Amino acid sequence: MSVTESGAYPPIEAYGVVGNLETCALVAPNGSVDWFPFPHLESSSILAAILDAECGGRFRITPADSFETDRRYVDDTNVLETTFQTDGATVTVTDFLPPAGRVAHPKKVLYRKVTCMDGTVDLEVELDPQYDMETKPTPDSDSADIDPRTDAKSHATTR
Repeated sequence: MSVTESGAYPPIEAYGVVGNLETCALVAPNGSVDWFPFPHLESSSILAAILDAECGGRFRITPADSFETDRRYVDDTNVLETTFQTDGATVTVTDFLPPAGRVAHPKKVLYRKVTCMDGTVDLEVELDPQYDMETKPTPDSDSADIDPRTDAKSHATTR
């Protein structure tokens, strides 16, 4: 959850931001996307845990065990890397929103790439978008498409 163990929300300056010139996502130090208006900045937010931790919605990727984090932007980019260090592993979550309409990225997409740098780790993934949601499972039992009426889609695949 984006609320700290003391029950307080992280300060706004603790968030990282990724954007694509049309919208942005705020990423908490614990790897949770807590604010994501979609498809435009003035659109309703489909993830808003920064406003309401219980009902706002979030997309959280964190190690199941205790961890420490380090964050940085890839040089000269708006690509955010959050590195989690546990007792047994190092995991990096890379977040970015490429500009839509380009040949390489014709659609508006929030990318969240998880890379295990060393060791083994159990991850907790919580995808809880809010606001006029419909959920449609796909034939692949390891995947799901989630289609908000705002035309947002999320696709997750495990290997």
